[in-house]
Amino acid sequence: MVSFDDGLGGGPALWVIGCGAAGGNVTTNHVARWHGGCVHTIDPMCFGDGTFATCPCSNYGASQHGCRNSASAAGALLGYSGASQPDTLVLASSSEPATSTTIFLQSDLLYPYGQFNFGDGIRCLGGQLRRLYLKSATSGTAQAPEPGDLSITQRSAALGDPLLPGAVRYYQAWYRDSTAYCTGLTFNMSNGLRVVW
Repeated sequence: MVSFDDGLGGGPALWVIGCGAAGGNVTTNHVARWHGGCVHTIDPMCFGDGTFATCPCSNYGASQHGCRNSASAAGALLGYSGASQPDTLVLASSSEPATSTTIFLQSDLLYPYGQFNFGDGIRCLGGQLRRLYLKSATSGTAQAPEPGDLSITQRSAALGDPLLPGAVRYYQAWYRDSTAYCTGLTFNMSNGLRVVW
């Protein structure tokens, strides 16, 4: 057990590792972060760095990113600014190919078996998938919502999924990688985010 601040907001948290070491490109299902009574409203998840699952071609990305892509050995990173209460949340997927087409996805559940290989990446989203925003990356970064777009709660409601206080949703960015990098498929996924509204 170790107290560690991952630098993604929320300060130090208790991390527990069991049945061997984790890190680098070692695949393990025995890493947990204690949420301390669920005080974190936004947490990263679904990493392509080898600590969560195996990338399709062992194309591991940097710590807490998605799997590696043709433009970045780090893989795409789904980050955020703002907050869920009130909804000022903006999602940003960086380290994509320069002008990728990007779809920001929302789901109400995780994939029942944890994850599956999807293109050159890992998809963890299951349940009802909603395509919130379609964006074009600029210099390898796409973000949503942009000025003039509906907020995430407004867009979700417009798609038939109102986000009531306390609701949990999961997010990932799907992006085009026109270079057939690893599997011969031309798309990849960022890491994911778990958001409590």
